[in-house]
Amino acid sequence: MQTLLIGIGAVVGSGHICWATGLGISKEAPEGAVPQNVIYSFYFGAAVLLSAIIWTRFVSTKEYPPDFYEEEHKEEKTTKFKIPKTMWQLLLVQFFSWFALFSMWVFTTAPAVALHFYNSPDPNSAGYQEARNWVSLVWHL
Repeated sequence: MQTLLIGIGAVVGSGHICWATGLGISKEAPEGAVPQNVIYSFYFGAAVLLSAIIWTRFVSTKEYPPDFYEEEHKEEKTTKFKIPKTMWQLLLVQFFSWFALFSMWVFTTAPAVALHFYNSPDPNSAGYQEARNWVSLVWHL
């Protein structure tokens, strides 16, 4: 369930810059300023994160005193440390997935796409802004 929700959040978050532009929010900004579509996307993401934290803390998660957990898990403390085979497999999958994501985040950035595909290294140019939206759309997919 956690992976599903993380995936949904990544898709929605990546696409929000393009959606904001599609709603008519400006993707261009004067030199030294951040475009409005990026600002509104950040505020939207912050509001969703804060809402999730508030929901988890005050609505959906009950906290128990430490004694509750100690009695339940007394038997487990005496067993030796052992990682099941499935967890080792999951470790490998997660390692290579995160390695691929790290590579994507490093090499598929708006400056790289703007320079190589739009020939526009200036962050204030329309080509650079279009490259940023394109990268957002690709990450969204």
